[in-house]
Amino acid sequence: MDEAAQGFESLSTQAAIKGCVACLDGYLLQIKVPSSIVTGNVKAYFSGNYLTYGINVQAASDAKCRFVYAAVAAPGGTNGIAAFRKTGLSQMIQKLPPRKFVGDNTYVCS
Repeated sequence: MDEAAQGFESLSTQAAIKGCVACLDGYLLQIKVPSSIVTGNVKAYFSGNYLTYGINVQAASDAKCRFVYAAVAAPGGTNGIAAFRKTGLSQMIQKLPPRKFVGDNTYVCS
């Protein structure tokens, strides 16, 4: 984790991104409309934001833009923070010593 933090710090001006070990973001992976046979709740896969059906993918990358974590987290209609909380990464972060994970305003400060 120290190596990951040094990677971000070396890229930032005047060490502005000190202690960051990963960047978080979500992605809507577009899919065909699932059948009601496959899933009991077809509407859960519809994203009103993107106006398409999909799966919510949550991922984290290091300072070299390499994925260090990815999870098919939830149906596409699920908001980002709810999908993130369903991932193993969410639980892992809570158990870590204080570190920084950078994400957009979807991710609450903790």
